[in-house]
Amino acid sequence: MFPTVTVTQPGRTNLYLSIVEKTVFGRECEGVLVADEKVSRRHLSVMPEGPNLRVADLGSTNGSFIDGLRIDGESILASGSTLSFGDTTIRIEAPPAPG
Repeated sequence: MFPTVTVTQPGRTNLYLSIVEKTVFGRECEGVLVADEKVSRRHLSVMPEGPNLRVADLGSTNGSFIDGLRIDGESILASGSTLSFGDTTIRIEAPPAPG
């Protein structure tokens, strides 16, 4: 099972995505386009790692943060934590209960 995330952007409807492979987020990129002027063209990448996401900032100007702490290199985004970049956030949705 791959992580499902909610992407919240200013003035936009939330996006709900399953992350099945390495995915880049930015204003002008080959992945998920973000309508946030504080986000770099190629801001960050996420890759599934079990139920979590491995996050890497791609040299963005304004940085990327997990629960308010700036990412240096790669970090893990777990369920219950918030990844923020510019005015955009990503949260992993809790997996459905078995049964």
